[in-house]
Amino acid sequence: MDTMYIESGDGVESSWFSKGNAWAKFNKHEEAIYSYDKELMHNPNNIDAWNNKGNSLSKLGMFEDAIFCYDKVLETNPKHIQAMYNKAYAFTYIDKHTEAIFLYNKVLESNPTDTETMYNKGFSLSALGKYEDAFDCYNKIVEINPSHINAWYNMGYTLMKLEKDSEAIKFIDKALSLSLLDSGIWFLKARVLENLEQFDEVLECLDRVLEIDPGYQNALEMQVRILKKNK
Repeated sequence: MDTMYIESGDGVESSWFSKGNAWAKFNKHEEAIYSYDKELMHNPNNIDAWNNKGNSLSKLGMFEDAIFCYDKVLETNPKHIQAMYNKAYAFTYIDKHTEAIFLYNKVLESNPTDTETMYNKGFSLSALGKYEDAFDCYNKIVEINPSHINAWYNMGYTLMKLEKDSEAIKFIDKALSLSLLDSGIWFLKARVLENLEQFDEVLECLDRVLEIDPGYQNALEMQVRILKKNK
């Protein structure tokens, strides 16, 4: 998940706007914000500068200030897709998921096959406990992009939250077929297998987790717990 930067302000490359973009590319966001502010002093209607300033503020965790910038864009152009997406992204990080979903839906009206927006919408739905709706989002993603590992993973996760553990396994296995060395996917499989009380298989999954990441604390703790159960 990430914000959308815009390369040129109102079709004209001003020097301060260009400097802001250059600083942002090097993750120098305080310097970028300074440059965007200089641009906006001279051209307060440069909506691309407002958008990109919002993005740099988001990168610094200043999400409320970022939302103010995106609102400036949307006051001028209510259909500005990048600003809508970026505002939704900021809402996500301050746990305003209902507001985020509203905006992600607006973005998807414009581009129904935008898998990144679908993924973020699924994340917010999951955060609200709407796991069936989240599953539907992830399912649409894999219909468009069958290699989307995180969507397969999250389909397994949402089914686990819905207590459909037997169904979850096949989606987790699909994620593993695409990324066999992902310790997080192996750990999710271990969690689901524990729910199914398949403890030998849990230990096998945890061994895989710890081969990949020997310091995976949750896996170490689960391993101790399962070994005690199996005594």
